[in-house]
Amino acid sequence: MDDCIIVRIMGGLGNQMFQYAFGRYIADKLKVPLKLDLSTFDEPYEKRPYALDCFNIKASVASRAEVSEVRRKPNAFTKLFRKCSGVSRGWVREKAEHRFCERMEYVAAPAYLDGYWQCFEYMKRAKHLIEEDFQLRCPLNSESSAILSDMAESTSVSIHVRRGDYVSNPEFKAVHGVCLLEYYAKAVDLLRDRFGVLNCYVFSDDPDWVREHLDLPVGSTIIDPNEKHPEKDLYLMMGCKHHVIANSSFSWWGAFLGEASEGDCVIAPKQWYANGKTSGDLLPEEWVRL
Repeated sequence: MDDCIIVRIMGGLGNQMFQYAFGRYIADKLKVPLKLDLSTFDEPYEKRPYALDCFNIKASVASRAEVSEVRRKPNAFTKLFRKCSGVSRGWVREKAEHRFCERMEYVAAPAYLDGYWQCFEYMKRAKHLIEEDFQLRCPLNSESSAILSDMAESTSVSIHVRRGDYVSNPEFKAVHGVCLLEYYAKAVDLLRDRFGVLNCYVFSDDPDWVREHLDLPVGSTIIDPNEKHPEKDLYLMMGCKHHVIANSSFSWWGAFLGEASEGDCVIAPKQWYANGKTSGDLLPEEWVRL
């Protein structure tokens, strides 16, 4: 088998985007093909579908034989280096979630990348590649295109209220939790003080709860979720000038890819996990934490 980078894809759309972006960056740097290991989606415990085929990604699907062959390669990454002078190939596991590791710059092909890779520094280095790769294959319909036009003509703000399994699953609730209503109120007040009249667009997997509980002192439109095509909601989120994200990889991407100018403001929750776990290197320094 020729040298390549294989990245394991798992989780929901936001997680898959992190994994693809990191693999794309490493493969491009090494000038080798990128392949995706999609075997996780054959497992009964994985409830989310593979979702990256909605984008113009540049990768093929790895066979089980290719995955097995690459994972058997000798791996120098497990050794301890005083300096970043070693190279790694074979099965490369993420050492610490949300943490940047300079030694990942020394990965050598062939390699199998196994992790979430949710780190701003990795994504910053990949951004020039993925801005094109994460363009939609299918254009938005006329209704969504009209919303994008309205966003462009006003001081638009995307607000993401993540609930779903963060509420219904006791284990996820204990680890992640949800952002409080006070967080959204403070964020909107901050943006209103800074930018004046706002036009807010609220994205949520529980729009009925939002209609009942989220009372904003500004004009707002609730976007009913496109459950079959969440990437279209993400694309609308990207169309806003400013962003109030939840503790969610989905709205992280909406803000990261939606930042178009230096004056854009992103507000993120200071406490990313309910159990006190740190968000590490996930959030850019310039994003406001509340």
